[in-house]
Amino acid sequence: MDGSSAESGAESTLPTDGNRIVFTGTIGTYSYEQVIELQGCPDPNAPWTDPNQTFRLIVLDTPQEMELQPGDPVGSPRSDTVRLISVAYAEGLEQYEGQHLTFSIDPANTYWPSDTSMPVGQPSTRDIHVLQ
Repeated sequence: MDGSSAESGAESTLPTDGNRIVFTGTIGTYSYEQVIELQGCPDPNAPWTDPNQTFRLIVLDTPQEMELQPGDPVGSPRSDTVRLISVAYAEGLEQYEGQHLTFSIDPANTYWPSDTSMPVGQPSTRDIHVLQ
């Protein structure tokens, strides 16, 4: 994705974390309606979804192309654009709620969904490092 030189400069100043994918974003807990707005498409499971549920997500500052594992046991890693990452099952992130930080994920332990759960088409991980 093309960006201004200021954006490119900011991206080039990100730290490294071995072979992990590094990005910046804001971690938070979002309502069902907020996730629909963030993902930019309706919930394909709407008649059966609990509208009172909440989602722990990292919203990336800039959508980023990532090559990640498939959520089902069959298939090869694939690349796609990531805007949101579900971290619902990651531990120790409560202290960072609402903060804008630099994170890293292990692409071997981050998965594309194998169903139409929300956020639709966006990955999830338990393996997150906060680099700040």
